[in-house]
Amino acid sequence: MWRGKMDWGTEFERLGVRRVKKDGDFIFYSGRHSNVKYDFDYLYKHTDLYSRACHDLLKKACLNIDPKKTCFVGPAYGGISLAFELARQCGARAAYARKITFGFDIDECFKPEPGDVIILCDDVITAGTSLAKVRSAIERHGIKVIFHEKVLVFVNRSGCNSFCLWPHARPPGFLHQRSIVALVETNEPGLEPVKSA
Repeated sequence: MWRGKMDWGTEFERLGVRRVKKDGDFIFYSGRHSNVKYDFDYLYKHTDLYSRACHDLLKKACLNIDPKKTCFVGPAYGGISLAFELARQCGARAAYARKITFGFDIDECFKPEPGDVIILCDDVITAGTSLAKVRSAIERHGIKVIFHEKVLVFVNRSGCNSFCLWPHARPPGFLHQRSIVALVETNEPGLEPVKSA
């Protein structure tokens, strides 16, 4: 199929996925801001490369799953194509959460089945807020599911190798942590929005 090992950091630079603003910052959906942005539309338009990136991500994750009981779920907009391509390559199901006023929601057609293993994915993880909101949207259906111990992303810009999927749970602990599997690891977390007085 594909030969040789791909340096995805270099490839993302070459394709223009990683963009740097010399004056000012990009503002993200979360309100955070940074002079570095990852725009995966520049990868998505190269369908063979996109498939290979997903293949390499799955290979790195070393998932041991039952495709019939597994569903990859990503947030709109960046996680949609990723969830569907990862699921296609595994023979699993896919879903996405759409953005609503205060978080995300899962449409009825994507409602999980009891006992499903949910693998969350997104193109970029900065703080994990979007993935925690997707988890919350799935839980609102009241169906007992299992959230896989790994989340899959193209770029982990958090500077951490895990994040808390239940950030408001008490007591906090390792049971709430999820490992981040990424093609590219970097430490460009983005700054919190400035709070007005």
